[in-house]
Amino acid sequence: MSSVASNDFNFTSDLNSRREDWKVRVRVCRLWNVFNNRDTKKIITMEMVIVDEKGNYMHAVIWRNYVSKFKDIIPTMVRVLDEVPHAIPMHIFEFVNFSNLAERVRSDVPLTGEWVTITHDF
Repeated sequence: MSSVASNDFNFTSDLNSRREDWKVRVRVCRLWNVFNNRDTKKIITMEMVIVDEKGNYMHAVIWRNYVSKFKDIIPTMVRVLDEVPHAIPMHIFEFVNFSNLAERVRSDVPLTGEWVTITHDF
C-alpha cells in the first residue's frame, strides 16, 4: 500500500513506471534545459529536481516532444489550494565529502556536487 498525502496526492517516493496518472504536489527547486550541441536553439530535454512535503526529492525529465506543452507553466504555475499544504522545502541539499563522489558515479542520486567557498581580496 502506498502512502498518500492529504487530498490523495502521492509522494515522490511512491512514483514508479507502472502508472501514468500520478497526482503529486511538489516544488520545482531546480530547473534547466539541455540543448542540442549542434543547434543550441533546439531543446532536447527540460530537467528539474522536484521535492515534496516530506522532503523526498527526485530528478524529473520532460522530453523534447512535451517541452512546448510544459515550458511556460512549470516555473510559474500558481493555483490556490483548498487547504494549506504542509511546508514543502524551497531547496534540497545533501552534502557529501569529495572522497565519496566516485562511489556515486552512475547511481540514481540526483545532482551530486561539492560546496566550495571562493574568496577574493579586493
